[in-house]
Amino acid sequence: MAPDSGILLNSLGTALGGLGRLDEAIACFEKAMNVDPGYLPSYYNLVIGLYPQGRHREIISRLENLMPDSNIADGQEWLDRIHEALAQLENPPQQDIG
Repeated sequence: MAPDSGILLNSLGTALGGLGRLDEAIACFEKAMNVDPGYLPSYYNLVIGLYPQGRHREIISRLENLMPDSNIADGQEWLDRIHEALAQLENPPQQDIG
C-alpha cells in the first residue's frame, strides 16, 4: 500500500484513536476520505471519532464538505440518515409521564 492509500490512512487513524490521540486520528480519516473518497470506513470512523466528543454539528459539516457528489451512490442517503439521527439526539421525543 502506498503512503497515500485511503486504507492505510484509515488504519493509521484507527490505531491513533485506540491510543486516545483523537485529533490525529480525525486528521487521518479526513485525509483518507480525500485520497480515496469511495472508501466508506473512513467516513464511519470520522463519525466515531467526533461523536463521543459531542461534536454533532461538526460531523455533518465535515461530511458535507468531504463527501463527493457522485462517487458514492449511497452517500446522500447515508448523510440523510446521519442528519435524522442527530436531530433525534438533539430533540428527543417527549414521553408522557403518568
